[in-house]
Amino acid sequence: MGVEIEGKRGVVTKVIGRRARVDFNHPLAGKEVTYEYTIDEKLEGDVDKINGLLSLYTGVPEIEVEVEDKTAIINIPVALSFNQRWLMSKNRIASEIIENIGMKNVKFVETYPVESSAPAEEAEAESEDNDSGEE
Repeated sequence: MGVEIEGKRGVVTKVIGRRARVDFNHPLAGKEVTYEYTIDEKLEGDVDKINGLLSLYTGVPEIEVEVEDKTAIINIPVALSFNQRWLMSKNRIASEIIENIGMKNVKFVETYPVESSAPAEEAEAESEDNDSGEE
């Protein structure tokens, strides 16, 4: 019989008197599991491997990556800076790139462009023209 105790799911395995033994293990724990899978493609280049790791951890399919002298330079999109998964896994990604791909250094480049104030200035100029009576 399935139960939930303090937010954890379990199965009552034995009831003795007023006590019950509850197993909180996953239903497949201790069992042999067989999977069937196909390999779609093999990633050959370092840039492809780094992009694969990045998409695995962030969910973003393509991030700009360069490799120069065993240094991986990863240009981070601005939107990714606000992604909590990215913030939590940035260090792990760098470690895996160094250990598994053989890079010496990993550089994350976050570029924040200056927002253009030209449309605001044009709107102010138009409002000043309208205030002076010109149209």
